[in-house]
Amino acid sequence: MRKTMLLLSIMAASAAAQAQVQVKEPWVRATVPHQTATGAFMQLQSAQDARLVEARSPVAGAVELHEMKMDKDVMRMRPVKSIDIPAGKGAELKPGGYHVMLMGLKKQVKEGESVPLTLVVEGKDGKRQTIEVQAQVRPLNAAAGKGAKDMPMEMKGHGGHSEADVEGVRHAMMSTWDRPDARLTVSPVVISGQFALAGWVQGDRGGRALLRGGNGKWRVTACAGDGLKDSKLLEQAGVPASAARELVRSISAAEAKLPAQHVEKLALFDGWMTVGDGTAHPPAAGAKQSHAMGMDK
Repeated sequence: MRKTMLLLSIMAASAAAQAQVQVKEPWVRATVPHQTATGAFMQLQSAQDARLVEARSPVAGAVELHEMKMDKDVMRMRPVKSIDIPAGKGAELKPGGYHVMLMGLKKQVKEGESVPLTLVVEGKDGKRQTIEVQAQVRPLNAAAGKGAKDMPMEMKGHGGHSEADVEGVRHAMMSTWDRPDARLTVSPVVISGQFALAGWVQGDRGGRALLRGGNGKWRVTACAGDGLKDSKLLEQAGVPASAARELVRSISAAEAKLPAQHVEKLALFDGWMTVGDGTAHPPAAGAKQSHAMGMDK
């Protein structure tokens, strides 16, 4: 009987060891001063089917699992509940794909530092494993893979914008208006040159935002509803005619792939609101301005 129990214990221990997930080359993209979000990337390997279900870090106020992918020349990013790790195949968290998003950064993340990450992995049996890793901080323009610190980031999408720009657009909005009691969803995001349009939903409210910037650093200049799908109004807000037309085409195509309920909320913002020190101005005198994204708190 004792031999049988011992054998079962050894077999259980062996199975547990096989189920463990290995983390290779974890790294985090460096930030500029006052930037409030960044991404973490790595390779995950497992002998058995598993999935990454949670991530934490003391350097961030919130950590989420995200997916970014190109959809007919439109880069789209969304939060996901988990990331599958197929047995023997593994999963690669990389720029332009699945990644861990660190939001509400408590300090600047500088090249050469390391960032502690806690990963929670769940096996097919529902049992969870906690993995502690130290992720190396690489330059802002780092791409995936060995030697990435010396490689420029691959450029994708309309106007040659990079995924760093898409992340930058989302970060500019999340860092300003996302709150624990009123989470902000930013989707879709389209970019043309130095201008971007982003849809947002927060609870039962929604709208669209016009942003200006580049190189991963963006600022919101105006908020509106369907007015931001009018190329003439975009031109009045300072967007070049060609970029305005491209933004309208791209945002319309991206929204066509979203649930109707989400798109309906994007039209709820009534009027036009200039944000901060942006260059956008109300396109029509007396236009009604509405509170948005927690501005009425």
